[in-house]
Amino acid sequence: MEPIEHLAERAARAGVPPSRLLRSELGRHLLQIVGLTRGLVLQGGGALHHVYGSPRYSADLDFVQAPDFDEVRFAAALERFRESVRAAWGSAEIEGPISKDKLHRHKVRVTTGLSSFLVLALERYEIRVHRPVLRTLAGDDPATAPRIAVEAPAEILADKVAASLDRWRARGSIKLRDLYDLDRLLDLEPPDRPLIEAKLADYGLPFDNAALAGIAASLGPLSADVLREQLRGVLPEPDLESLDLARILFRARTLLEDLAR
Repeated sequence: MEPIEHLAERAARAGVPPSRLLRSELGRHLLQIVGLTRGLVLQGGGALHHVYGSPRYSADLDFVQAPDFDEVRFAAALERFRESVRAAWGSAEIEGPISKDKLHRHKVRVTTGLSSFLVLALERYEIRVHRPVLRTLAGDDPATAPRIAVEAPAEILADKVAASLDRWRARGSIKLRDLYDLDRLLDLEPPDRPLIEAKLADYGLPFDNAALAGIAASLGPLSADVLREQLRGVLPEPDLESLDLARILFRARTLLEDLAR
């Protein structure tokens, strides 16, 4: 693991809070040890950042827990991870799991000396995975590095659409940062409507055309400046300043309008 002082210097140069880079380093190290556990499939923003190379920092790590999940090996890997972080950074505690229905949540707490403590959430959700693939972590040599199970980009996109629909129906809003993720995912794979329908069914959600159209319409008056502020601090400043935010908004709106038809 990279020393905390070096990460803090890199964060200052990137214009992001040190906690973002520290959490990213912690998550990557966890994936190198715990992510190899059988029956874990990385999904969401963590997959997009750590595997598919998105510069947007992810606050947590979300996994699908498949039926062949090996709980004994998972617990042993968590302990190896904790000991490794303690050796490198001086402290690490793991809380949980706290379980509710099919969701199991751990928290990794690290005292860094830069703030009171750093928290990385790790969640396992028992649900079907449709398109798992094996990939190395971003930046690793594909010829020599170990590979972890991760959702294909089209399935991550389907999850993002499902989460946005669920949030829209409950609160009348979506997470604007997800628009950036959708744009990155569209560059990797085209959207798959049957897969989106299947994921919604897995989560017990209807394919709500009216809600999709409502989300798309809400993006019409949204300004690039609003999206920029939502992304500030979770993207390195050079990446943020180089974005075509109007294009991101257009592509997200077009995707949702197409799905609503």
